[in-house]
Amino acid sequence: MKIPSRAVITGASGGIGADFARILAAKKTNLFLVARRKDQLEAFAATLKAIHGIEVETLSLDLSLPDASEILFREATKNGDVDMLINNAGIGPWKKFTESPIEDVKKIMQLNMVTLTTSTHLFARHMLAHKKKSIILNVASVAAFQPAPRFTVYAPSKTYVKIFSEILSEELKGTSVSISCLCPGGTATDFLKNNNQALKGFNPLMSSEKVAKIGLEGALKGKTVIIPGLMNKIFSLFPRLIPSGWNVKIAGWGMNLAVSEADKKN
Repeated sequence: MKIPSRAVITGASGGIGADFARILAAKKTNLFLVARRKDQLEAFAATLKAIHGIEVETLSLDLSLPDASEILFREATKNGDVDMLINNAGIGPWKKFTESPIEDVKKIMQLNMVTLTTSTHLFARHMLAHKKKSIILNVASVAAFQPAPRFTVYAPSKTYVKIFSEILSEELKGTSVSISCLCPGGTATDFLKNNNQALKGFNPLMSSEKVAKIGLEGALKGKTVIIPGLMNKIFSLFPRLIPSGWNVKIAGWGMNLAVSEADKKN
């Protein structure tokens, strides 16, 4: 598939989202970047404009708000057609379900599932209407394949994103719109710090640049599910080989070895 001419990227002020933007900017794709951190987002946009000579628009928006998708769609389509949407924004505090404030639980479901779904709906209809070859790339996680304690809501939300993307990909076969789902594992971003996790000892993490590069390459090739890295591919297969009850116990054991809760003393 050809390089998109105008892409919307959520969660674009850092991590994988920012690397999606850098890679596309180098390919001369005009960008519409969305994140909560306005100053950081605008500074990043100015840098991309200066280096690559492209158009970069920004929108400071909390995507966990109920009407966020409608605001995003209205603002992103004001100045032209969109032929790529990257639903990258997501949250996943590593915390016991009953110790999590109900507001946080609702926010995970709203951002990871509801906003992603409604944004996909709005932009997919827009893309079908303008008939240009288009891509929607939804970012899930290897947690989509593996239930894990303390990811009581996050892991199911990412399972939803994967299955939703797979079904929609099939529904839209033969149209101008391609649907892909990227399932990264541990990645060197602020996600851990922002989601109540502190690393213990040595933990090999993929770079966000490599994850973004693999994700974009897969989406441009029309792959439905994209799992970056050999270890993540193995991790995604492992739950199919042993009983589900053992899966949860082993995942919990592995997470406890790798990380601790940032706001607790283990």
